[in-house]
Amino acid sequence: MMKHLAPYQKIGIVAALLVVILVIWMYQFRTELPASWMLWTAGILSGMAFLSGALEAGVLYRDYRRGHLFPMRNATFFMAAFTLVAYPVVLIYQQVGPQLLHPGNLLLVPVLFLFLLRGLFKIRLDDVQLEAKTGFRAPYRVPLFRIASVDATDRRIVVTSDEGKEVHLLRPFFFAQHWAVLRERLEGLGK
Repeated sequence: MMKHLAPYQKIGIVAALLVVILVIWMYQFRTELPASWMLWTAGILSGMAFLSGALEAGVLYRDYRRGHLFPMRNATFFMAAFTLVAYPVVLIYQQVGPQLLHPGNLLLVPVLFLFLLRGLFKIRLDDVQLEAKTGFRAPYRVPLFRIASVDATDRRIVVTSDEGKEVHLLRPFFFAQHWAVLRERLEGLGK
């Protein structure tokens, strides 16, 4: 799973997991207040997770602008879109309003941000490979020269690799303009 990840993604995942472990340890297993070094360590790791999430958001935006990314219209898309709007609002309200969030919860905000972006269901089709993240497992990647056939109808596209693995794409999960472009590009590969 980790072999296809960029270094910033690996660092972000490890930092996020360490933040979760530190927050659980600080607030569940310790009876006294957390030491300042623990909060600083958790804050730095949380910042690393946030930077990794920001880089991930930048890559997704860049791929979308280039026409390589086709987000799937499901709960992961709407949760990520809501999160990108809600987090700045919550953080601003936290600064000007009452202390709504405990510091331990604030440390976990970038972790949730990172994992929401990583869990986004999407199709990425560039000049080299088709990457399909259609579930909560690791994305399936197939180089374009390994695509054996593409069966496209109005409601579904089935991409079959030369290894026999299939990627099923259903029309209801995509926006209309994305579906038209995706279908046209994939049909061109099947010929």
